Amino acid sequence: MGFLISLFALIASAEAKVFLHVDEAMKLALPDCQVDRETHFLTEDQKSKAAETSGSKVDSAMVVRYVGTCPAKSGAGAPPTRKVVYFDAHRVRTKPETILVLLEPAVKPQDEPIVSRVEVLSFDEPLEYIPKTNWYLTYQGKKLEPRLQIRQDIPLITGSTLTAQATTEAVRKILALEKTLGHGKPK
Repeated sequence: MGFLISLFALIASAEAKVFLHVDEAMKLALPDCQVDRETHFLTEDQKSKAAETSGSKVDSAMVVRYVGTCPAKSGAGAPPTRKVVYFDAHRVRTKPETILVLLEPAVKPQDEPIVSRVEVLSFDEPLEYIPKTNWYLTYQGKKLEPRLQIRQDIPLITGSTLTAQATTEAVRKILALEKTLGHGKPK
């Protein structure tokens, strides 16, 4: 019986697709940057605030983010840029998707950080439920505001509705967590 269960689990996971491993994703997101891994433990008040701000449940008090100190794009003497990477694993329908979300500082220092990149690392649902790469580009330049929703700033994808909803919830949650922690500010 144990053999059959193991065989079934192997067959069921055969559709799982890993597009990028974490180290590959980090090299794409933060090339030429010094990266520091930070672990934060949210208070109940911070969890509640992030959940309320994002409109999504914040399950864990532990938040891991990767803060990259990157060379300035403009001339010599310009201060380095701080970029932040989060990984989020969430359920789409019945199986997980793992994404990377890269945040950058807004153009104006008083503004909230913006999404620079959303990258799918793994997708365990059938591949016909994953949106095309161009759809993930719609998150670029977005910040946490009421319009960051499906059918508003983010288009709905026929056949990938649950993926689109799960991804948007994850991006909103990450932006809310970053707002709670302070963009790229060291512990």
